[in-house]
Amino acid sequence: MKRSKTIGITALCMILLLGAGGLFLMRSIVNKAIHLKIHSVNLSNLTNGVYEGAYDIDPVQVALKVIITNHRITDIQIIKHQNGLGRDAEAIVKSIIAQQTLKVDTVSGATVSSQCILKAVEISLTEEEK
Repeated sequence: MKRSKTIGITALCMILLLGAGGLFLMRSIVNKAIHLKIHSVNLSNLTNGVYEGAYDIDPVQVALKVIITNHRITDIQIIKHQNGLGRDAEAIVKSIIAQQTLKVDTVSGATVSSQCILKAVEISLTEEEK
């Protein structure tokens, strides 16, 4: 009886430690996403074409193509989005296209994926300027 009680307490402690570690890791990932700087892009400097970009905040990875026509974002195609629970963030591309800016609200509950998509768009459109 004493041995099974010790095993039970040890197992409970291990579960609590793993849970605390997972919570710390998730907070770290979300914190990195929240503090990520998304810079404005000057669309008037861009020529017609397809621009590719990618960004990741582990475990979220995004690769996409941005189509520019007449200095406007006309389409954003997400090629790769490893997202865990952040698939809803893909709706942010509609806001980017409608508002023609990266200064849009992130999708609630999908902050990390939203920020990765925004940063990938920024990277795709600023690589030409460098």
